[in-house]
Amino acid sequence: MRKFRYIAFSLVALFVVAVSLITPKVKASWVYNEALSADIDFNVDVIVMPWEGADDLPNQSEYGNNHKILIEKVLNGTYTSGGTNQNVGLNTENSYLAEEIANRKAISYRDANQLGSMDLWQSDRINEFFELNDGTNNVEFILKFPDGSDDTYYLYSTSLFLGDGWSPEIPAGTNIYPVYRTTLQRNADGKWEAIATEVGYAPSARYSNPYTGLALGNAFDTNKWVKGRIGTSLSDAVYTKKGYAMPVESHDPTHETYYYYDNGSSTTNLTVTISKSEKAVVYVYNSSGNLVSATSGTSQGSQKVTFKPSRNAKYYIKVTGDTYSTFTIN
Repeated sequence: MRKFRYIAFSLVALFVVAVSLITPKVKASWVYNEALSADIDFNVDVIVMPWEGADDLPNQSEYGNNHKILIEKVLNGTYTSGGTNQNVGLNTENSYLAEEIANRKAISYRDANQLGSMDLWQSDRINEFFELNDGTNNVEFILKFPDGSDDTYYLYSTSLFLGDGWSPEIPAGTNIYPVYRTTLQRNADGKWEAIATEVGYAPSARYSNPYTGLALGNAFDTNKWVKGRIGTSLSDAVYTKKGYAMPVESHDPTHETYYYYDNGSSTTNLTVTISKSEKAVVYVYNSSGNLVSATSGTSQGSQKVTFKPSRNAKYYIKVTGDTYSTFTIN
């Protein structure tokens, strides 16, 4: 699918152009989003580095661990293929990231201060080098290197599936949560390190390709990233839709996260299914905030709650509990 997408995007782009660390190294297993789909196991080199805000990435979930390991790959990663090692991280001279950032900084005619896994020209290579999986369980990231700054970069990432090709999963301008931002800084010894991680949100947007000027690839707008949580009440609920696997993660048994769903003309029963839910309870509210249905919170494994929607009505789903899981409306 990615090769087809790459060829298609390349043809479109050509047409447009034509017309116009302290601790020791350890081995770790990176297990991708178990709650979303089949596990993918492999070994990666990880430098165990504590940094401010690292605890904002939940340790008990695959989602948080994926972001932590992505940070280490961006800093010190290597990629092995056919017995050949290739350096991809910032801390190796002439590595993939170092060279690509230098190439982009040389572009003066378009905004070229970021590189992302949804990039038109580089998506296949980035997904291969950083071992990001295709489909609903990938980690999407943008590495931003602001103009005039050679010593501070920002790494944004999310575990939400943003879509493939021309079809975004989340409408443009709709807030995506969570989007993690890690500040990467070059120290006095010339080495890059993660110094702070913050949790926030950013609106869905198309990824702007610096070479063609086309806005291609589903992404989020880093210029409008805001630190903080959303989904804390009905008024700032997080977008979800039918058939979309929404990750849920929380450290706190009393934690509440609100999501909203806009129903169309159908009045067929809807079922909210949550996985790994022995520590979670799911509530469904109507647009007036009245409770429609709820799970008991006592079952082991997945739980389901069914309700009959009204036409063109908005519903809210509240998930509470110390949990990492996913829920889907079908």
